[in-house]
Amino acid sequence: MIKNFLIKRIVLMVFCFANLLTYAETIDNRIDANVLGAWALKQHQSIGNKILEHLNDNKFKQSFLRDKPIAPAQALALFQTQVTAFISTDPNNPTIGHDTTFYELSQEPCFALYKAKQFIGIQLLERGALVNFEAKEVTSLLNSSELLYLQLYSNSEQCLLSNIPAKSFDLLMAVNIELYKASVIPGALVYKNIELSELMSEKEKLERGSDSYPVFVSTDPDDPTIGYDSLLITPCLALLNDSSQMPFVYYTVNLTSKAMKLSGVSASFYGNIQGYKLNFYFAFLPIEKLILEHKALQTILEDCIVFHMQNNLSFSSPYKENYERLFKPSAKQ
Repeated sequence: MIKNFLIKRIVLMVFCFANLLTYAETIDNRIDANVLGAWALKQHQSIGNKILEHLNDNKFKQSFLRDKPIAPAQALALFQTQVTAFISTDPNNPTIGHDTTFYELSQEPCFALYKAKQFIGIQLLERGALVNFEAKEVTSLLNSSELLYLQLYSNSEQCLLSNIPAKSFDLLMAVNIELYKASVIPGALVYKNIELSELMSEKEKLERGSDSYPVFVSTDPDDPTIGYDSLLITPCLALLNDSSQMPFVYYTVNLTSKAMKLSGVSASFYGNIQGYKLNFYFAFLPIEKLILEHKALQTILEDCIVFHMQNNLSFSSPYKENYERLFKPSAKQ
């Protein structure tokens, strides 16, 4: 069951379309692992910034160099960079003046965040110091998306910046498989069009996305030419774990002159068309009835779709641009 707070976030006012659309329309879009990676980068950077800002404001009760207590001023110094600037003192001659130095906090995403039972830590550089803080103090600063990032992207208590692309790929593939499984449950109502007006039959659900190849079955051990032709059918689920292909998740949106609302989501699969592998949506599940087995995967899917919708309405997205600058993603991992 989708949460009330998510419904409020999903219903977005779209004033930029007010003069273009005078009637209701349904559109579909899709997210890939790069979109999820940009979402993850946003959370990673936001968590680091919140920790450093809290430290800079001298609000942490305790700080630790790994597990050794240190003064907040000592901890802050580990994240500051000395900057030299020239101050001009003559309005008629800008070359006359003097140098001055000051310290500023790093603006780049940190190398790693650490999440343990008692501590949450931050490591700015790969060979830099790891500074820990009481977990309760840090989590009180974070929103639900940032906490979800720490939960799902942590590996051996580390959320490494460099691991975001690979982890995003694995998570979206897991979401895709969960959506497929939810779609083929007997009795589940899924739709084969983006308007969610045409139901898919139970037979169509079982056949869609599968691959079939002609094969010859030999029946005579002494003569391999004796036998019969048959079809080898590979079910869709067996094909969804193909790590050589980028996973996608499709969503459909109801759009009017005043608002847009998420209405359904779909798993995807790759089909062979004249020797080419193309990606297709499987079937749309109504968002109001979406219940995945792993709630954290459902939450990250819904959160990422909202992120994607918001960024599509923006002229530019600093998180998408930063992600592309850092990782130079392609359509295929």
